[in-house]
Amino acid sequence: MVFKLDGKGNAVYTQDIGDLVIFLTKSEPLCVPASSFPDMRPNRVKILDVDETTVPCVLILDVDVTAVVDLAAQM
Repeated sequence: MVFKLDGKGNAVYTQDIGDLVIFLTKSEPLCVPASSFPDMRPNRVKILDVDETTVPCVLILDVDVTAVVDLAAQM
């Protein structure tokens, strides 16, 4: 589930984050406009979990269809 803040500061459920791609990592979150990068698809949340001793785990959440793709499982 993805929430955004409305004008009053309340968290409101959304299925559209527009042109944004949100990266969630162990260190810090990052949000960038997809239109700034040719290979990025908008309206996505990417969850990155990198550990030097295991296979990197990358989960992608398509916000509008609530589908999750595990890229590590596809390697």
